[in-house]
Amino acid sequence: MNAIGLRNAERLLDGNVGAAGSSARLAAFLARQALEELVDERCRALGADVPGASMRSKLVIMRSLDTTECADAAAIAWNRLSNVCHHHAYELAPTVSEVRHLCGVVAVLLNSGAGIDKPTTTNVSTEKSHSALRRMGCQDSKRRSDRDR
Repeated sequence: MNAIGLRNAERLLDGNVGAAGSSARLAAFLARQALEELVDERCRALGADVPGASMRSKLVIMRSLDTTECADAAAIAWNRLSNVCHHHAYELAPTVSEVRHLCGVVAVLLNSGAGIDKPTTTNVSTEKSHSALRRMGCQDSKRRSDRDR
């Protein structure tokens, strides 16, 4: 399901789907929802199914059980997407390129094995995000305990 939400976010950013108001902010909502589903799935896969926990708590759990790089990338993406989703009168609306980059980070996390679904679309910002996360070592989705043995 999270790949579908992310694909819809990319379609909004490409202008393939009409939306009233800020399509970048709506795409950010869809990307954040996809990331939240990915974190839920990853926590379940790591043996820490906590459906009532806040997203911040789930990200901390993911950081303690998964690779630090993937957990940090997920936390940073979630924080930035959350900031983009909230409207403040004193801030400019998010740009399409900013939200596209964050969608790329979520797509890389999906492709890295942090999630179950795989997105079917890629774009230039996804490739840039993928190379940045690869430099951080995020393509390895082994548990930290397995890595330390």
